[in-house]
Amino acid sequence: MTKDNKKIIISSILCLLPIIAGLLLWNRLPDKIPIHWGMDNTVNRYSSKSFGIIGVPLICCGSNLLAWFSIKLDPKNRNANTKVRSLMLWLLPAITIVTQLTILAYALGYQVNVPKPIFILIGIMFIFIGNYLPKTQPNYTIGLKLPWTLHSDYNWQKTHRLAGILWIIGGLLIVVGAFFLSTEASPVLTWGFFGILSVMVIVPIIYSLILSRSE
Repeated sequence: MTKDNKKIIISSILCLLPIIAGLLLWNRLPDKIPIHWGMDNTVNRYSSKSFGIIGVPLICCGSNLLAWFSIKLDPKNRNANTKVRSLMLWLLPAITIVTQLTILAYALGYQVNVPKPIFILIGIMFIFIGNYLPKTQPNYTIGLKLPWTLHSDYNWQKTHRLAGILWIIGGLLIVVGAFFLSTEASPVLTWGFFGILSVMVIVPIIYSLILSRSE
């Protein structure tokens, strides 16, 4: 069995691992389980117990497999930074475990600020990816896959160097902002979060387009 096959099997098992915790707690859980929260930690979507415990991890596992096979089928997948590829492989299992354990804790009545650990994890992810984006060569899976970046190594390198800086800064801001998540601060943090994401994506795209026209 190849190293890649072992990784995808292990990551898939990790995605499904929270099902065991849910089954062990089955009799203590309510019939309706919260599965979605607003930034103010208010539940805005419930599901059946079976879907919350079994369905959500299965969907995450399927998404993990889809992401991995997308990378494997990329004809330029060797150009993608190996550490970023590994992050993509372990990201969904990590999010699944954190999310499912948080859902179970909340359903059992524990006072949990659900969005906080999720946003901390997302911020750390952006920091990690931002650190390695400048080291990633043109490929069709990881990075800003625009026609003008894919057809110019110079454009790709300059664009991803800027994107890397913005993603690290954005990730740090998201992590810091997560510690201030509360009902009162929710509207400001919501707009702030989407504002950060917009800058992280739109600014490098505009920069790459300007480079393309100058070339």
